Amino acid sequence: ALRPSTSMMTPSGLWTPMLPERPRHCTLDCNLCGKVCPTDAIHVPDYWEASALGLGKRARVDKSWCVAWQKGKHCMRCQGVCPIKGAIVSGTADVFYHGQSRHTNVPIVVPDLCVGCGICTDVCPAAMPAIRVSR
Repeated sequence: ALRPSTSMMTPSGLWTPMLPERPRHCTLDCNLCGKVCPTDAIHVPDYWEASALGLGKRARVDKSWCVAWQKGKHCMRCQGVCPIKGAIVSGTADVFYHGQSRHTNVPIVVPDLCVGCGICTDVCPAAMPAIRVSR
């Protein structure tokens, strides 16, 4: 997810790790950023450290962009790629689209299980990702 900056205003800022506007997701077992950092500035906390520090991020569904919530179309790609079983579940909702009611499956994030990896954001077919990771 991290990329080296090539456009910082000062020479000391060159190659500073940056997160792009729509970064690729972090995998749960990678931790490569901490391993390759030449200054040891990036410490990757283990599960217990992250829990104690409250570093967990969570995904949330923006219903105004989600094709399931807006158009009543079956999608659920986010649930299909989520590496944490049960972090994104399928709920049901009646969605009104072009004056018609559609009973459809919709994604629901379970905050206590979501680890904020962002894989769901990468696979979202909406023009603006309908599922986003935030603190």
